[in-house]
Order: sequence, then structure tokens, then C-alpha cells
Amino acid sequence: MNALRDAKAYTPEPTEEIHSPKWSYSGITGPKYWPLAYPACGGKSQSPINLPSLQSSSSAVPLIPVFHERLFPTYLEKGDHNVDMKFRDENNIQPLVYGGYLKDIFEFHGLHFHWGSQNFKGSEHRVNGFEYPGEAHFVHFNRKYGSIAEAADKPDGLLVLGFFLKLSAVSGPGMQLLIRGMMDVQETESDEPLYIGDLSMQSIVGFKPNPAKYAFYRGSLTTPPCTENVFWHVLTEPIKVSESDLQTLRLLTDPEGKSFSDNNRPVQPLNGRQVILNGVLLEKVKMHG
Repeated sequence: MNALRDAKAYTPEPTEEIHSPKWSYSGITGPKYWPLAYPACGGKSQSPINLPSLQSSSSAVPLIPVFHERLFPTYLEKGDHNVDMKFRDENNIQPLVYGGYLKDIFEFHGLHFHWGSQNFKGSEHRVNGFEYPGEAHFVHFNRKYGSIAEAADKPDGLLVLGFFLKLSAVSGPGMQLLIRGMMDVQETESDEPLYIGDLSMQSIVGFKPNPAKYAFYRGSLTTPPCTENVFWHVLTEPIKVSESDLQTLRLLTDPEGKSFSDNNRPVQPLNGRQVILNGVLLEKVKMHG
């Protein structure tokens, strides 16, 4: 294993998590109270939202993925609210996405999941009020700003590719490796990021997504500081995940021993925003919550 893949050689970049003031998913630091410490969380363009049925014969302007089949050294790092995955490459190459309704190129920064303590809940976005057991968020930043730190507060700074997690008999090999690695992070006492092997965007998803099948809207980060600068793309085809892998996710805990499960924010009002589903502009979307 070369120095690049040695966890000790890895230097973490700024992440989306804000560690102070304290926030959580329940009680007096839960989503209802986020706007007290993070005013943007009370804004008019918040995420997640409720979506209509994702089944449609129409097609959106295709996204153009780059390096999504390329293998990258993959690291996991435990935070206060989740476990984050990052790719590292000796040539500073990362997966990219452009096209669709975008003007710029967006570079992959990291992946995290949201999931429930039971199979009937866990996703952040909903479909006609229905919750999947989980949701994967592939976070990107606008490449013209050079880094996630510089892009974080720009009005066109961020993009997220969202995939629902759907219960299946078996997870794909990439997802199996990733979730097994998350348990290794849980069990280690080291604070160093953990190298788990080489993965690609496509190997994690488990299939080649249709680049013209997604719901698109302008929204926010779903965790504090809730900045309203995210180009959301929720793909229509979900990632398959097994019951045993979901149970593994449910074993993950924060530094104080509290479960990470049910780390999904309630849906937010649409407030007149436009949603484009598979290329069709939806004038009215019934909201829940």
C-alpha cells in the first residue's frame, strides 16, 4: 500500500457538518429549533421536499457524468452526525458532473447516507408522502470556486445527486464493501480516516444510472447551516440495499453512543419553487409535513 492510501497521509478537507452550536434530530436541538442558531434553516427554499411519483415516460436534459466508472482510493471518517466517504487520487482527479440544467462543472466532494431505525422510514425526500428506508447523498461543489470551502456560501456553489435506498434481497458489491467499512470505522478507536479499498461512483450505486431520469429543483443543505445554494438531482432509480446492511447502518453511533439512525430532516414547504421531473415542469406539488 503506497503513501497515498495510508490513512496517516490523508488530510481531511472542510466538511458540511457544523460542530457548534450543537444540533441534532430530536429534542431542543432538533430540526424545529435549527433556525434559532442557523437562520438559513428557516428560509423559503429548504430541503428536503415531497416529490410526486417518479414514474414518467418523459426525459430530462441528460446529465453528463465523468469518471463515474473510475476506481478511487476510498476513505471513511466518522463525524458527529454521520460517517463520511471521500475519494483520494494522487493526480487530484475526482468524479465530475455537468450538463442537464447546469451552467458549470461540479466536482465530487463526499458521500453520506440518511436512514431510519425501521424499514418504513429514513429517506429525506419523499415520493407522494412515501419514505424509503434511506437515502444516499453524493455532494459536489462548483468547480469554478476551487474547493468545497470556497463554494459553500456561493449561490450556485453546491450540487447533490440523491438516490433512494430500496430494500432488496442483496446489496451490490460496492455497497456491501462501503457498509462493511462503516462498521470497521465504528469499531476502531482511531480518529484517522480509514482506507477501505478502491470504489467508483458506479460501483457504489450498483448500476449505470439513466442520466435523463431525475427530479431537479433548487434547495438547501438538509443539515445546518442549511444554505440555500444546492442544485438537487434526485435520481428515479433507487440503490438496492439488503436488510442485513440496513441493520448494520443502524448499529452506527455518535461519539456519545447515540444511534445515527433517524438522521433525516422532515420535508419542507415548496413555497412556489419549480420542480422539473424527468424534464416536465410541475406547477403544483402536493406537500406533506
